[in-house]
Amino acid sequence: MPAKRSPARRPTMKDIARRAGVSESAVSFALNDRPGVSEVTRDRVRRVAEQLGWRPSTAARQLSGEGAATVGLVLARPAHTLGVDSFFLQLISGIQEVLAERHLGLLFQVVEDVDDECAVYRRWWAEHRVDGVLAVDPRTDDPRPGLLDELGLPAVVIGGAPDARHPGLSTVWADDAGAMASVVGRLYELGHRRIVHIAGLPGLAHTERRIRTLRAEAQRRGLTEVRSVTTDYSDAEGAAVTRRVLEGGVPQGGSPPTALVYDNDVMAVAGVAAATELGFSVPGDVSVVAWEDSALCRMVKPWLSALSRDTVEFGRTAAGELTSLLDGGPARAVGVPVPSLIERDSTGPCRVPPTDPPADAPTLFDDFNYSGHTDPRISANGWNVRSNSGGPGVPGATWAPEKVTFATTGGNSIMNLETSTAGTAASTKQTEILTKAMKFKNGTYAARVRFSDAPKYGPDGDRLVQTFFTINDLKAPMADDYAEYDFEYLPNGGWGEPANILYTTSWETYQADPWVAVNQHTEARQSYSGWHDLVLTIDNSTIKYYVDGQLFGTHDAAYLPERPMSINFNQWLIDLAGQTSTTARAYDQQVDYVLHVKDQVLTPAQVTIRLNAYRSAGTTFQDTVPGS
Repeated sequence: MPAKRSPARRPTMKDIARRAGVSESAVSFALNDRPGVSEVTRDRVRRVAEQLGWRPSTAARQLSGEGAATVGLVLARPAHTLGVDSFFLQLISGIQEVLAERHLGLLFQVVEDVDDECAVYRRWWAEHRVDGVLAVDPRTDDPRPGLLDELGLPAVVIGGAPDARHPGLSTVWADDAGAMASVVGRLYELGHRRIVHIAGLPGLAHTERRIRTLRAEAQRRGLTEVRSVTTDYSDAEGAAVTRRVLEGGVPQGGSPPTALVYDNDVMAVAGVAAATELGFSVPGDVSVVAWEDSALCRMVKPWLSALSRDTVEFGRTAAGELTSLLDGGPARAVGVPVPSLIERDSTGPCRVPPTDPPADAPTLFDDFNYSGHTDPRISANGWNVRSNSGGPGVPGATWAPEKVTFATTGGNSIMNLETSTAGTAASTKQTEILTKAMKFKNGTYAARVRFSDAPKYGPDGDRLVQTFFTINDLKAPMADDYAEYDFEYLPNGGWGEPANILYTTSWETYQADPWVAVNQHTEARQSYSGWHDLVLTIDNSTIKYYVDGQLFGTHDAAYLPERPMSINFNQWLIDLAGQTSTTARAYDQQVDYVLHVKDQVLTPAQVTIRLNAYRSAGTTFQDTVPGS
């Protein structure tokens, strides 16, 4: 068994004294620049100390009051946002380079808020833990500079503009206002007039400078559809705000922004993904700029345009200013170069998207503002409340027009389709409303529909189908000019599924006996109980389904329609095997509105804008779609 090695021993002043042939007190005087030894002896002692690899003991320096050989950095930000924040990783890299050259340590701590940060400074000062601090994220109403002045801790404020109230503190800062002005100017040159700044934490000085500059630049150029929205810098909030502004418009209820400026790279990447899910192309429909350039900006498609600066050098500069203060130098305000915009693939000229329909595009809109199923306006407006027999559903069931009712809820008129049964075909009443004309083909179809998982009374478990769809007639089995596009929700399963499932299905054709189906479908096995915004778009190459603004399914050109179709809503039972009780029960499906725009593909956000415009104008029905 090999002998156990002894740990390496640090050289001491006694070792230096023995090697240099002087007393220990002479070594102390020489290494601490004290008088009492000749320059020849001082040089010899320092040379021997270097040869032996001697370094001063931090503990000894603390006991002697000469310092801790450590500087502090406290970060008051949500901890979950730091792991992917390239700015702080690069900043600390630059700081550490300079500190390492001076054999100084970095004491780093993450806290909840500025009050906790101030408490850390007080503790460090009382315990002589640090010789100075680097303060980041200056606030608009910031208690830290005054506290650092009071404690007498040398400090450099990173990112703060020069402050004459605290002449003892150094500042290293970048011109955020100038950078924002350059971004707005470039976007304005590209034709963008609706710009949203997805900003960082509220209350940070640089966040407020950017917001003020955006507002000032907008006012100077006469732009009224520009605003900022603050976040916590995380990818989750970046994506959520992106969805909100693209769906809600600028201002709320207006048109979507054509340019988005994010305060970091992580939010920008998440924002591009969110925009794509909503059907917006980058930069075709919306241009994107990230505030901090990083490798992440070049790892996504499209590559992101970004404000670039040497963040590592920013850190070096800050650390250099702090070591200068520790050496007795004066406090200074040092500016670093203004970040420059690197244009890549995520920015481009503003254009009216080809998906943005003209105001006079042929359109069907119905808010279902009727008094009941016998209201003559229903038929006059082109609808048929079904009463004839036949499929789909339980053989022998009745299609009951009286079960289609209308009511006002929350200021909007709502159509209700009730389907009921007591476990027999004779007691089963199903509901359907459909357009009388088959005149709808390519374009956008949209509706707001409330699905239900449970009956409004009676036992649950029936294999129910709740729908919004377009369809034409099958002229013969496997006829190739058949078309059907479905949203079908099965709250209790069916067709071999044990539980709730939502299907979107694009049909080419089928035959009933024996059953053969040619279709493409997308499904999600989860509950969709509640209100949902459903959008179907058909152009000359693709069929797309959206649920609540999110792309749900994309289907191929092989399933495009050859002939016009009707628009339908129905609720029916697949069979009576799911719930065999003879106790009466009933299920509701509700519809808020329906919209079709002929030959135009709208994004879900544009559907919302069109809906809001109709309701703001008090329009409850419009049909300008010509007959087929």
